[in-house]
Amino acid sequence: SSAAPQLFVVDLAGSERVKRSGVTGARFEEAVAINQSLLALSNVTTALVENNGRPRAHIPYRDSALTQLLRNSLGGAARTALIACASPTADSAEETLGTLRFAGCATHVQNRATKIEREAQEAEDDQDLENELEGHAVDFASGQATIPTNSGGIHCLGNISASTTSPVVVMLHYYGKDVSGSMWQFMFEALTAVGCCYLAPDL
Repeated sequence: SSAAPQLFVVDLAGSERVKRSGVTGARFEEAVAINQSLLALSNVTTALVENNGRPRAHIPYRDSALTQLLRNSLGGAARTALIACASPTADSAEETLGTLRFAGCATHVQNRATKIEREAQEAEDDQDLENELEGHAVDFASGQATIPTNSGGIHCLGNISASTTSPVVVMLHYYGKDVSGSMWQFMFEALTAVGCCYLAPDL
């Protein structure tokens, strides 16, 4: 399957106080529709953050065509940028406060884009590592080897010559200067004697 990018640019009309504007007829109906859509948008953003920043079970996306259009941008997998425009005039103070409250609430909405990108990158890294390891077995014949990882090679002391059904003991050293997996060498002979495999990486 393949993913196709999408870009949505939405210019939200400001809420309109009908009493102040005095609009009638078709303009009145348009103003009412705008205010209803903005109310639905506010309800969606509130529902997405009301449980200490976590969404409630039901998010009312279907209450408006606007919120359905923005569904992926609000709590979905999209990256979303919000620009809130406010008027400096005193007679628009109520609208300015409403805009700032909405913007403050919207900034707490958590989209899944970062998580999805991280999982995709981890899957890609794992696949690259598998491709790198294919046909290249790690050989502990000398009692040590370098194990490739996504972050680089890790030197490791070990013995995996026992049966594939034998238990494997992984010994991790504590962090500190000049400390390595060799601190466990006193246990290697005893582990081999009882039929255990062992690995002691330098971390």
